[in-house]
Amino acid sequence: PQVLQHISHIQDVAPCGKAWIMDVLGRDQGAHMDGWEVEKSRQSMQMLDLSKCSIQCHNGFNTVIPTLSFVIYFNDSGGISFPRASLSKPMISAKRGRIVMFQNYDDTNRPAHNPKALHHGVYGQSFKRVMTAGVMSSETPLQLQGPEFANAPVTRGFLYAPIMHRSNTSCGDRYRDSPSPPPRP
Repeated sequence: PQVLQHISHIQDVAPCGKAWIMDVLGRDQGAHMDGWEVEKSRQSMQMLDLSKCSIQCHNGFNTVIPTLSFVIYFNDSGGISFPRASLSKPMISAKRGRIVMFQNYDDTNRPAHNPKALHHGVYGQSFKRVMTAGVMSSETPLQLQGPEFANAPVTRGFLYAPIMHRSNTSCGDRYRDSPSPPPRP
C-alpha cells in the first residue's frame, strides 16, 4: 500500500485491509468503469463528497467510481485496453512490475466520470497474475497535474483493493483458485 499511496499522493485516512493477487485465465473482460461498493466501506465513504463522484448501479449494487485506478502486474501475460482513449496503441501490455495508474475523472467535469477511462482486461494464453486497486477521494490529487503542484496540500482519500473480479466484467469462473466472497457487514 505504501507505494500506491506515494504515487497517488493521497493521505490515506482508512486502512486498506486485504489485497488479493489473482491468477486469471479466460476471455477478455467486458469494457467497464471500476467501482467500489458503498456498503463495503461505509465508514471510510463518509469522508467522500458523493456529490463529486459518479455512482453506477449493477445487479442491485451501488458502486462509486474511484478517482484513480491501479492495475499491478506480476507477470507478462495479457494487459489492459482503453478503447475510448486517445492512445497510439489502445492496449498496454502486462510486464512484471508494471503499475498502470489512471484517472477516472477530469475534475472540471465532476461528478461525471471520464468516458476515456473505460477499459477492459486482456488475457493471454497463460495465467495473468494481477492485483487491482483504487483510490477513493472527492478530488484528484493536484500533484498529478504536474511538477508545479509538487508542494500542494495532500489529498485525503483511501485505498481499496477488490478481492475478486465480478463475472460481468471478467472471465468469471475461470480463476485458478476462486476467492471467497467477502462477508456481509
